[in-house]
Amino acid sequence: MDGSPVPEAKPAEFEEWIIAGYESVAGIGSIDRPRLARMITLRKFFYEKFCNQAQEEGDLPAAMEHFIKYVVEWRSKGH
Repeated sequence: MDGSPVPEAKPAEFEEWIIAGYESVAGIGSIDRPRLARMITLRKFFYEKFCNQAQEEGDLPAAMEHFIKYVVEWRSKGH
């Protein structure tokens, strides 16, 4: 995992698979799609805030350094 994009990745398709998996147990229509979309947006927002704050504070833990730098760079490109 070198951080390069995966051309064949289809996030929308992956999300549909996850929803189908949940709905296969909980029932069709049991997923609140607008709420799921908000949750995904918030997750991106919190990742960005956490990583920016961690970089500002410095002294990044070795186990998190690559992830933090990757997220900050990725979000700075408008993702």
